[in-house]
Amino acid sequence: MKFTWKVNSEPSFNCQGEEQWDKGPLHIKANVQSCTLKEVKGQVYCRCEQDERFFLNGYQTWTVSPEYDRSSKIKGMHGIPKNTINKYAFDRYGDYHFVDYPNQKGITHGVSWCWFRKGEQYRLFASLNEETGYTLFQYDAYQSILNIEKDCKGLKVNGPYDVFDLFYAEGTQQEVFDSWFNALQIKPRTTEKIYGYSSWYNRYQNIDETSIEKDMYGCRNILSENDLFQMDDGWEPAVGDWLEPDHNKFPRGMKAMADEIHAAGYRAGIWLAPFAAEEKSKLYQEHPDWFIKNNGVNWNCGGNWGGFYSLDIDVPQ
Repeated sequence: MKFTWKVNSEPSFNCQGEEQWDKGPLHIKANVQSCTLKEVKGQVYCRCEQDERFFLNGYQTWTVSPEYDRSSKIKGMHGIPKNTINKYAFDRYGDYHFVDYPNQKGITHGVSWCWFRKGEQYRLFASLNEETGYTLFQYDAYQSILNIEKDCKGLKVNGPYDVFDLFYAEGTQQEVFDSWFNALQIKPRTTEKIYGYSSWYNRYQNIDETSIEKDMYGCRNILSENDLFQMDDGWEPAVGDWLEPDHNKFPRGMKAMADEIHAAGYRAGIWLAPFAAEEKSKLYQEHPDWFIKNNGVNWNCGGNWGGFYSLDIDVPQ
């Protein structure tokens, strides 16, 4: 199949091409003179048959990501009142600030990889390199065009630049993903299938020593030895303070709970969100300068826990 691509920049220079892309990797490099990138785009003809379904990987774990058909669309924030969006910061939970949501049938998008499935046969399109920006896949079912774009606007480049590092495979689900992971040189950490229990789906944040012990007792006829028992959200004094427990809920501390879980024959797991912090946390109160800002103001990243902020990993501390 034919893959066409182009790079737009400021100042402008001619950087475009056309490549033959068959199964396996596709690497496109360019020697880019001193400039600031505006967009990096490519496209390939990709017809989706009437009985095919396709999937585009969501931006993050809360992105609704079903299999689509040719008449599907992604609504985004369309139809949600603006005051509701602002109150609960719904627009902070995805890619709404840097990806267009046209709200049209037949136009869908996702990040890093996508597949087209006819029965048990898959066509997988995927990225081999996200170092230079997220790889956005946008599918126009009516034109049968798969657009592929790098989220790199504003990136300053001077010299060799990896325009695209992509991968294509056909086969069963197992075959296409195994070949992609092999191209990424990713080896499975384990072939073991892990089963277990998480306190979140019964109790949400309402956990303490007594409830965790009750849940362990309740799992005795369900879980097997070495299955996972996870204490989920609610053990910490505030989201962002991960170095000690809420002593009112867990007066004996986390080690005592882990020891009990191990004594019951399970592996102990614990939930945390290492980059998030709510406003009342000690971390946020003591280090407000450690967090991501927008126009000089700390950026509220969502409505969970009454609002939370994200650590800026470019701050050395």
